[in-house]
Amino acid sequence: MVKHSFRTLTIAPIFPNKTLLPTIRQLSAIDKRELIRILMAEEDISDEQVWKAQFEATTDAQWDSLAEIVRQEIAAGDITPLVDVFPSSLGSRSTPGN
Repeated sequence: MVKHSFRTLTIAPIFPNKTLLPTIRQLSAIDKRELIRILMAEEDISDEQVWKAQFEATTDAQWDSLAEIVRQEIAAGDITPLVDVFPSSLGSRSTPGN
């Protein structure tokens, strides 16, 4: 049996065609953990890039619309202050001027 290292694997084809699953199964537990760590880091980077692109593509009109929705929810009393949700982490609730 040939011992493989995660460094010799091409990551892209693993999931679409599952041809590397037998090879992955042959990896040591340490190499499997490292492969998982690498894949999770790749996903985190990808998620962050997607979020950043979406955030940067938000138009002023979209921000204005979102702000208006928030103002309406505040006026309707539909907002719960974070200090009421997380009282121990944010301290006690105070009113302006106190």
